Amino acid sequence: MTFIWVIEQAIGTGIHVHILLHCPPQHQKEFFKKGRTSWLLKAGMSQKDKRTLHNQRVGPRGYEVGTASKYDHGSYQRQLKGALRYHLKAISPDQAAPRLTGSDKPFAELFGIEPEYSHPIYGRRASQSQNISKKARDKYHAKRA
Repeated sequence: MTFIWVIEQAIGTGIHVHILLHCPPQHQKEFFKKGRTSWLLKAGMSQKDKRTLHNQRVGPRGYEVGTASKYDHGSYQRQLKGALRYHLKAISPDQAAPRLTGSDKPFAELFGIEPEYSHPIYGRRASQSQNISKKARDKYHAKRA
């Protein structure tokens, strides 16, 4: 499973988490169904509150990298960039990750993010699955060098 998560504390919504994860198209229908049932129950949350869990597909319906048109690739890239911008909206305006982006420019500048105010989060504010961790990215870059 490949995912990133970000904790946010905003006025009106309180502390909550945004999770961006990869779910192959052939598993999406079952994934959305289980999200409303077993995930919420295991988290001790109400299945009745429609605002508790929000699923949104990134890319056109049935998008497959190998068979998608050039237009669909562009649509997927724009939607993914939008999702990342949303996840990073409370980022420090000067935070950069040169190994990840190949640039010394701050994330906010690279992604066109106008940082929004978020109450401070103490402890880990964001993370990712192990397959895209710093160790995994370093191993990937070492192979390409």
